[in-house]
This record gives sequence, structure tokens and C-alpha cells, in this order.
Amino acid sequence: MGKRSSIAPTLRSWVVAGTLGTSLALLFDGERGVRRREMLKSRGRGLYQMARQRMNQQTRIASDRVFSDAKERLAMYRPDNPNPDDNTLRDRIESEALNHHSAPKGEYNLNVEHGIAVLRGQLDSEENIQLLIELVAAVPDVQGVESFLHTPGTPAPNKETAIEASEQATR
Repeated sequence: MGKRSSIAPTLRSWVVAGTLGTSLALLFDGERGVRRREMLKSRGRGLYQMARQRMNQQTRIASDRVFSDAKERLAMYRPDNPNPDDNTLRDRIESEALNHHSAPKGEYNLNVEHGIAVLRGQLDSEENIQLLIELVAAVPDVQGVESFLHTPGTPAPNKETAIEASEQATR
């Protein structure tokens, strides 16, 4: 078998040319061509509308999935008890704030009184004290934070007035 000449038409090109010619003859026919063109336009519009409706439906489905996923993820972070008592709130603070990887280590105590977290003890620096107060305040349902934390060598904030009064009394 020899090579085919690039000029020689192939069977495929004859089929394509015949189909194209027949289609054009039917569309531009003098008697029924107008009707066929209108049907073709109508079908094209119908296909466009179906595609647009399907796209809108798929968009709604996707946005509903995203919304429900976001809603579920937000529900995961909501506490299971929206109105905890003081003991429950203390446990929540210990598990969420004090066990946090950036929570400063030191000697301190935690009490909760009527939803207010009370911190007592000493930490190495003022930055650590502020960090601990911020971590505790960020726990849900904490009404406030009262801090009696201090650095080593400084008196506790609730003891300053007592120390001053005892010094004045001894003079």
C-alpha cells in the first residue's frame, strides 16, 4: 500500500461535507426552511434554559452543603452546657485555657465565684500574667477575670493595703 495523497479526499471528509450540505439545504429550503430555523432556535433556547437551571440547582446544592458544613463546625465549638455552674465553669477553664499549649506554667490557683474567674498565685513575668488572664477570659461563659497574680518578689495585689497598714502600725 502506498501513501495517500494529501489532496485526495478521504471518506470522513465526504461524510462531513455531505452532512453539512444537507443541513444547510434543509435550513435554507424555500418552503419549510423558516419553520426549521425557528425550531432550531427554540431547541437552542430550551437547551440553554435547561443548562442554566441545572447550573443554578448545582450552585444551590453546593452552597447548601457549605452552609450546613459551616453550621456543623460551629456547633462543635459550642459548649454542651450553656449555663454552667461555678464548678463546671472551673473545669472548663482548666481544660480549655490552663491546658492550652501557650498557657504559662507557674504556681497559681483558680476559683470561680458567680461566673467570675479568680486567679491567685505568682508567675515569672507580667507578660505571662496578661497571657493567662486573656486565655481565661476567652473561655465561653466566663463573666470576668479577677487577678491576684504577681511576679516573684512583689506583693500580691490584694495584700498591698494589708502590708502598708501593718507597716504603719509597727512604726
